[in-house]
Amino acid sequence: MGSKLFYLDTCIWRDFYENRYSKSGKPLGKYAADLFIKILNKKYRILYSETLLWELNRDYDEKEIKDMLNFLLISKVLIKLEITEEEFIEAKKLSKERNLLLLTVLMQSRQEIIKR
Repeated sequence: MGSKLFYLDTCIWRDFYENRYSKSGKPLGKYAADLFIKILNKKYRILYSETLLWELNRDYDEKEIKDMLNFLLISKVLIKLEITEEEFIEAKKLSKERNLLLLTVLMQSRQEIIKR
């Protein structure tokens, strides 16, 4: 079995980059940093897709996004999942029918990566 794979929600990336705290004062940025350190130390991998970049692009410019991802890209921790046109169309259809997200379709069609 290969190394563990993670798909991190955009909020975890933001918590880390902005060193955010919850409304109750919990150090979300530290929790996110600890997670990234654990992933690096254990040689785990992080899956990401264009959806992460779209979501980050709402609040950050291209340089900030590169700064956020660069070390993990250089360390070969990140695995980019390309979104096919068929997956995008299916996700759009399902989101209208059942309020499912593109991520759901992306993960379903990448079971061979997730199971390794």
